[in-house]
Amino acid sequence: TDVTVQLINYTKSGKKFWNLFHLQPMRDQKGEVQYFIGVQLDGSEHVEPLHNCIPEATAQENAKFVKETAVNVDEAVRELPDANTKPEDLWKNHSKVVHPKPHRRDSPSWKAIQQIRDSGEEIGLKHFKPIKPLGSGDTG
Repeated sequence: TDVTVQLINYTKSGKKFWNLFHLQPMRDQKGEVQYFIGVQLDGSEHVEPLHNCIPEATAQENAKFVKETAVNVDEAVRELPDANTKPEDLWKNHSKVVHPKPHRRDSPSWKAIQQIRDSGEEIGLKHFKPIKPLGSGDTG
């Protein structure tokens, strides 16, 4: 479950400030926790001196904002591989059998790939050459 709390925090110089902090787990497809997402919002300007805290209405309004931010981060992080994924599983999508598009079926490139596959050999890096080697002026 997620949690949103008000915290008193201190800068390196020792100055006190109020934080609205939201923490939520990010789970993989199996429901296992992979990461924790934490979002902080400085609430110092909203603190009521008499109560020495962020007012409830302001805290609730800002809590919606930090939760939305955490959801956006959660969606973006889902593009990363699961922390429990084995290295060989990362290549699974790149190891599927592919077929040419109908208009490319007779291209010399596809025929070369078919020739390698028909020989029983696995296609590897040795079967390709770089179009433009790294360090040729466009890499940095």
